[in-house]
Amino acid sequence: NGSVQDLWRQLGYSRELENSEIDYLKSVSMPGMKMETVQVKNGILTLENIIMPQEIRMIEILYRYSYPDKKYSKIMYHDREKHGKRIKAINNKLYLSTEKKRWRKNMKVLGISFGRKNQRSDVLVKEALFAAKAAGADVQFINTLTLNIGHCRACDYCSRMRDKGEVEIHCCMKDDYHILEEACLEADGIIIAAPVYAVGIVGQFKNFVDRFGPSHDRAALLEENRKRKEEGKPELDPRYFKDRYVGYISVGGAQTHNWVALGLPMLDLFSFSLCMKCVGHVDAYDQGRTGHPLLDQELMEKCSKLGTAVAQSLGKPYEEVNTWEGEEGVCPVCHNSLLSVTGTTRVECPICGIWGTLSVNGEKVSVAFSEEEKNRARNTTIGIYEHYNEIQNMIKVCVPKLTAHKEDLEKKMEKYKNFEQVIENM
Repeated sequence: NGSVQDLWRQLGYSRELENSEIDYLKSVSMPGMKMETVQVKNGILTLENIIMPQEIRMIEILYRYSYPDKKYSKIMYHDREKHGKRIKAINNKLYLSTEKKRWRKNMKVLGISFGRKNQRSDVLVKEALFAAKAAGADVQFINTLTLNIGHCRACDYCSRMRDKGEVEIHCCMKDDYHILEEACLEADGIIIAAPVYAVGIVGQFKNFVDRFGPSHDRAALLEENRKRKEEGKPELDPRYFKDRYVGYISVGGAQTHNWVALGLPMLDLFSFSLCMKCVGHVDAYDQGRTGHPLLDQELMEKCSKLGTAVAQSLGKPYEEVNTWEGEEGVCPVCHNSLLSVTGTTRVECPICGIWGTLSVNGEKVSVAFSEEEKNRARNTTIGIYEHYNEIQNMIKVCVPKLTAHKEDLEKKMEKYKNFEQVIENM
């Protein structure tokens, strides 16, 4: 993050630099970045930064969330030029003050398309956003096609950040995941449209869910916040505990529905960890024959109704919202039609993890789910705490076992670590 001029001076201000030397100057002179979260006090945000001669710094202020008694701001420092009326430098120290802004009245619906730009997923989710806007919500649209969202590496960095007392939890991977993460946290409602390629949703969606869900698991974060309150430590970002409403649009080309059968069930995976409530599904299959969504007025109306349903649910307690747009399905919670059959009349929704009783009356099959089961679905507080407690108990069993067999396991693992060599010598 040094000055390219200073580095050039060290090279004798040569005008005949080789390509390798030019690449070196570029690599060591890239703009640096620093991020921090600051609490605004008495409506004024004051920052102090020491800047070096000839250094140019940009400060970007992102207001995150607001409550009547306090407001937090995230400050980003970039070593590149941007002038602001409220920034002044005195004795090489940079001071910035800003007044507290009023929080917007309208809630926001975020639309995410995991499909090609200006193609079916884009059109359908935008149609839903048009309706959400008409219903009074602010809207935002993101297409993920050009975003680089890698798969989770199970490094546990996000959990360590939480355990070390950080207010915000981030992934250590340097890609575009954080763009979508931040947009989701800012939103009050989310509508996702994604294409089905091989019976299920496109892989980029799963990459995002694998990183977004576990790192924001509400049960784990509630327990962490409880400990912080008892110890008087800074609590986690309040956005992690905000209730949100979601709607899903599965987009597939196949006329035969079983070729897109896992589309909507996979989209529902997004809801679980943050306890989001889904208010509608649109199963947009047979697009190969439809040609274009705009040629199917009924489909467009379904997307419009979905957008309205999400927008009209914002800000309401979950127990007050019984809205559902789409096919009823078999499960009364996720409204999907998948069942795990155990060989008896006791069957399970594999999406929600709740049990029901199957009965047959002539040609009609029905499944009854008790209120107790519905209340423990994966996207409920009871459901996520079941999984949280399962993991905690698993740790109690697993860690002592690994400790007791540490040396033995190390020896047994040698042939697996040296797989290629072992195979060559066989």
